[in-house]
Amino acid sequence: FDAVDDAVQDQDAPGRLIDYVMAAGRVDVAIPINLLLRALRARIVNLTFDQIGDLFAGLDLFRWRYGDEEKTELLVGPRLRLEAELICRRRLAGSDRELECWVDLIEAVRPRAVDRDSELRFLLDLLQRLDRQGPRAAAYNAGYLRIGQALTALRAVHGVEDPSLMLQESNFRRAWLWT
Repeated sequence: FDAVDDAVQDQDAPGRLIDYVMAAGRVDVAIPINLLLRALRARIVNLTFDQIGDLFAGLDLFRWRYGDEEKTELLVGPRLRLEAELICRRRLAGSDRELECWVDLIEAVRPRAVDRDSELRFLLDLLQRLDRQGPRAAAYNAGYLRIGQALTALRAVHGVEDPSLMLQESNFRRAWLWT
């Protein structure tokens, strides 16, 4: 297989799960478990809770940690950032598929849910790292408009009116115009 063939296959639940965690892990951001499951179920609607349990039991690619001192926010990330980098290069074969994963995760954010703070923190961390001043600099310039549109959809469709997110929405749209 070459990288493109490998990226096209595995669009099932385990493949999507790996793609989401590794795409976020590539920029060193762990995903809140509720957000991850919501994004996964949005793409694979017939996924049952038993199947979700089997997914995590059968994959040893992730590391779990708590996002707060009360140990109420469970976060999922790759074992190592380097491993996420290598898996993304092999499975996602370019920034378009990575961008698709990030847009899915952005659109799945619901800051009014139980884990409001963790999902909002995740989203702001992700956006900061995808920005042109983030660790990968201008690597994702071509996707800034799609990120801005995903933030607009989050605000317009789901009523998420957080000032920080509105600034990021404007920032990504403006950055896209400059590229």
